[in-house]
Amino acid sequence: MKSLFLLPVVSLWIAFQSVEPLASPDARGYKGELRLPVELFTEGGMRVQPGKAALELRFEKGQYSLWFLSDGPRVVIKGRPFREAELHLGTPLSGTILLRAMDDFLASTEDRQHSKTGRAQYEEASHDWKATLRVYRSLDPKSQECYFVFQARTQFGSWDRVVFRMFTR
Repeated sequence: MKSLFLLPVVSLWIAFQSVEPLASPDARGYKGELRLPVELFTEGGMRVQPGKAALELRFEKGQYSLWFLSDGPRVVIKGRPFREAELHLGTPLSGTILLRAMDDFLASTEDRQHSKTGRAQYEEASHDWKATLRVYRSLDPKSQECYFVFQARTQFGSWDRVVFRMFTR
């Protein structure tokens, strides 16, 4: 009798173990734009210029990567899981960047310019922001580290967090 009770519990546990961290339709990736106030560098010395930069976050082979898609060479940084000990990463370098899934439909520029109801554009917008990106400079004034913290809502309502590290001069 006891084994009949345990069978559904064990089956349910096995089913949840096989679920991908982001097993939603948006798991392929996200995109957005960022204004960097400073020049940043990867560990390998690749440079990202200050100013406006298009970026993508891609989920491939079980890992997130951050892609800077500027005019120069593409800069790609691999992420690592966020640890709760990193809650106080430092001073923000920019505001929160709201990302949209790569598969989301985006109306044409002309359609977005005109209000259909007479309300302000931000009041008409109906985006479900499932992912955000924040940029922080290290609290240590001697450190040149900067952290990009990506956060995405999973299909279960919890949040996946990934950290990408870069450096200033």
